[in-house]
Amino acid sequence: MTLTIKEPLFLGVEFSNLKKTDKKPPAISVRVNLTSDDVIYVANQRARMEVIGYEDEETGLFVTDVEGVDGPNVYNLFRLKAVTFAREKLNEKLEILSGLSAEEYDQMNYKPIEYLTNYLHQKLIDRQDLYTDLQKQVALITSRRLPRVNEYLVFADDETVDHPVTIRVPYNNPARQELSKSDAQIVNRILDVFMDTYNKRAFSWYMGRRYAT
Repeated sequence: MTLTIKEPLFLGVEFSNLKKTDKKPPAISVRVNLTSDDVIYVANQRARMEVIGYEDEETGLFVTDVEGVDGPNVYNLFRLKAVTFAREKLNEKLEILSGLSAEEYDQMNYKPIEYLTNYLHQKLIDRQDLYTDLQKQVALITSRRLPRVNEYLVFADDETVDHPVTIRVPYNNPARQELSKSDAQIVNRILDVFMDTYNKRAFSWYMGRRYAT
């Protein structure tokens, strides 16, 4: 499946206060994409800016509230994605530091690796500082109006997701399916109940045009 993601939600993760000379405790910050106005969509909610929509980089689907659908909180989902992203980058950073020799590690003056590992992983568990930092960045986002979603269908066998949709239908695109002989007989039997031969052909032509476009 090909995803048509424009830009990433997060541009990177910054680590600070990792050296012994740093008086402050280690910190981790997920850098939100502030460079584009059509990646993360925000609105003023409950006297603060909150994320109300974004495109999921893993599925290509658009994540937002849909009227009549009782779904999870969009902003909370966005923050959880930030935590997952931060954890991946933290593990990569710790792997690099762990690969240094004892001499190299001392020369670079890092705080003990065990301390950095435990402290930073704990920061991703309690998340208070991480979420506070995220909120400050979200408040800086200037986004376009939320796009209209689900105006097109995305089928289970579609290789691209190039329209803002919140769900992929759980069946393949009928326009790309060939009916078996038995399936064709069933369809004809049902249509014969309601239509004569002429109207059945007209209906088949119309439905073929609809699925083709």
